[in-house]
Amino acid sequence: MVDLRSRYFFIFWTLLALVVLWQYAPAQRKLDADASFMLYAGQQILRGHAPYVGVAIVKLPVSPLVAALGIASGRAFGLDDILAGRIAFWLCAGIAVGAAYLVGAALAHELTGFQNHALSLTNRSVPRERETNATASKTARLWAFLYGSASAAFFLSFQTLGIQVAEGPEAKLPMVCAGMLCLVLLAREKFFWAGVAGVIAFMAWQPGLVFVAAALGCAFVVTERKRAVPAALSGIALPLLLVGAYLVANGALGSMFRQAFGANANYFEEKKVAVGILSTVVANASKVWSVSLECSATEVPFVYLGYAGMLGGALFLAYRLWKTRDTKLFLAAFPLLLSGAGLFGFSLLDLQKCSDFVPLIPYLALGAAAFFIFLIYLVSVFLAHRAPLGFALGVFLILVILFFGARDAFTQPPQNGIAQQRALAQELAAQLAPQDRVQQFGDAFFLIDTQRENATRFVHLGEKQGLGILTAEGVSMEDLVAQLRAANPRVITLSRAKTKGWAKPLYDWIEMNYTLGASYNASEGGTLKETDIWWRK
Repeated sequence: MVDLRSRYFFIFWTLLALVVLWQYAPAQRKLDADASFMLYAGQQILRGHAPYVGVAIVKLPVSPLVAALGIASGRAFGLDDILAGRIAFWLCAGIAVGAAYLVGAALAHELTGFQNHALSLTNRSVPRERETNATASKTARLWAFLYGSASAAFFLSFQTLGIQVAEGPEAKLPMVCAGMLCLVLLAREKFFWAGVAGVIAFMAWQPGLVFVAAALGCAFVVTERKRAVPAALSGIALPLLLVGAYLVANGALGSMFRQAFGANANYFEEKKVAVGILSTVVANASKVWSVSLECSATEVPFVYLGYAGMLGGALFLAYRLWKTRDTKLFLAAFPLLLSGAGLFGFSLLDLQKCSDFVPLIPYLALGAAAFFIFLIYLVSVFLAHRAPLGFALGVFLILVILFFGARDAFTQPPQNGIAQQRALAQELAAQLAPQDRVQQFGDAFFLIDTQRENATRFVHLGEKQGLGILTAEGVSMEDLVAQLRAANPRVITLSRAKTKGWAKPLYDWIEMNYTLGASYNASEGGTLKETDIWWRK
């Protein structure tokens, strides 16, 4: 068990993370196109339209529900929906950093605690043993503080985290937050709440299922498994039943399975299985490395430290678990190893951009911290086990890490992306009557900013969120065109996916019935591949 004072360090790191992450300007930074789908889904929930029937998405429902909660809370305080939704995910990111401290502290505590316990057994003198145990307990707390703090500092230092928070809401952040809390709760043998956190991680992003597996695996290992297993199963079942009941009541459960699982399966089968799993894994192994570096341009040393410490630390933990068979060490280490292997393993199958790198950051942070702590340990050995000097050096270096890593947050150039997007939205809105319908493909900013509903529930023409969903729902291009013809939108905006061969019937229908008014690039409030505005003839 980690010292109770850890909760105060958790609060400290959470608050510090919130301060640092806010420097990335979530109130001014542009809204990412993919992130806009989560906010629009949140707005639809508040209109009474559940995900999957109100808007077609490939994510499980927790992230849209978090967005809805943030928007509803923000409206109570007069905040606009974009900022309010971002604040909810900003809180998730801050809590995740605080939880990373607790994960590292729990692991270090169990490792040093076992070593110190073994040393105390060699002493036969009772007074001397008490003194040794008191010293050992203090040493364990110091190492726990250092490793936990280093983990949180490295985590907070990755610029990608701040940018994804500010350009978001990033749908994977609730999974990272709930997953880290699940690891903490398992280390503390809180199996019911670990089950709750694990299944929330799963319902935020499908690979989060690995946290459910970790909770069940740990429940079966402890000596009180007759209590732990039912507690874990109850914790897992409760959120599933609540969210499932909500989806059933809104007629969305079937569409959830088709879109969140069927569309992903269709995409995986077409894009991954077709070229061979082995070829995909080999290609993505180098891609994981290149994306790690590309998304961490100012933290490259941390990436190298992270991978070195992560791989070395995983081997060390596996050896210690096999050697000691210690249950408490198992509860602190096994869920971390399993979840890390699961998330990195999934990245070998599907990783495309920096938002996909976010779930890997806490594991790189814990790896970099492991390498860092190992160096501090070597220094303390060189100093003849002078703990105060080693501890002071560790604290100093953590401050250096934090200063080096977090400097980007405080030196960000002025951001005006959202102002550009709003200017374009206002320009379009001025040309529309209140009753005019709008259809957006590839981006939902206009819908969010003007609080309009899309003419159809389909918001993207990508391979997964477009073709994958349409195929899973049994909707052909002709069916989609028929829906648009019936809705008769006054304007159609087309962003990003504009040259898909399978969508040619839709493109042809738009060109036949609409006139291209203008195209806007990212600096003009559009998207990177330009947003085309089509007006009905």
